[in-house]
Amino acid sequence: MKLFQYNKDDVKKTLDMAWPAILESFFAAFAGLVDSLMVSSMGSYAVAAVGLGIAPDLDAVGTLIPPERTFTPNPGNRAAYDKNYAVFQKLYAANKAHFRALNG
Repeated sequence: MKLFQYNKDDVKKTLDMAWPAILESFFAAFAGLVDSLMVSSMGSYAVAAVGLGIAPDLDAVGTLIPPERTFTPNPGNRAAYDKNYAVFQKLYAANKAHFRALNG
């Protein structure tokens, strides 16, 4: 006796709907991990550059590591940016204590 009975069409519909979200979550997490690994190694490179005399101080290291790409906001989206930033500020203020509790 099966514990759960599934309709094959319902399972297919569910997977068809969920699959894009599953992939998006995976790739967002993967991109964040790769980005974190790349950035974390930059700190040791910066300290080494100062220690070897390649850069006079840590502030100067930024000129040695050019950004791979830059993003320029679209002025036509200013209203949306402002609205979203206002919401972000409220969310941040409301969750600040929670972030502190989670991060120690």
